[in-house]
Amino acid sequence: CLERGAVFLSEGIETFVKRVVDVVSNAAAGASRVDVGSKMGMPVGVAGLYLHVAEERGRIVRDDTPRGVYYHANRFHEFFR
Repeated sequence: CLERGAVFLSEGIETFVKRVVDVVSNAAAGASRVDVGSKMGMPVGVAGLYLHVAEERGRIVRDDTPRGVYYHANRFHEFFR
């Protein structure tokens, strides 16, 4: 599939999205694109694309803070149990 000018294997994207969600979930104070890229061993821009996909799927949420954009696991569904 083509995403923002980058080509991804559509079969493997869910594996990377799951890994991104795992990295974000394990970061107590949230994770930036740089954090995710570093932990996953990929360029920051590519990490940003996977973060975007995970956010579109509702798996993570974005927090735009004075120190930058940080991502957190989406736990909003837990409030409505």
